[in-house]
Amino acid sequence: MSCSHCARTFMHIAPAYAGVFLVALMYNSINYFAVSARGGSDDILNQLLCGSLTGALFKCTAGPRSVAAAAIAGGVFVGMGSAVEAMLRGGDIPNPVEKIRERVYE
Repeated sequence: MSCSHCARTFMHIAPAYAGVFLVALMYNSINYFAVSARGGSDDILNQLLCGSLTGALFKCTAGPRSVAAAAIAGGVFVGMGSAVEAMLRGGDIPNPVEKIRERVYE
């Protein structure tokens, strides 16, 4: 198999996965700035907000209904992923409200 064959194959496959890479890049960029803005706190609240914002930005040109649906879907998808991650680690699902209360009442 030649190098040009690999390049042609990649050029046919790449557009199908471009949306996935774009969403991952958007999510990680938003998450990085959210963690920086909140003083290094990387908790489930950041993940939920970043998932919702990523979904909304990804569908921002499709109209308000699509934006709302994508924001909800992004938040639910990331929330389910965070819950599965917490269960696989053997810990409880973190409650972001408790962390906020601890910070407020310190």
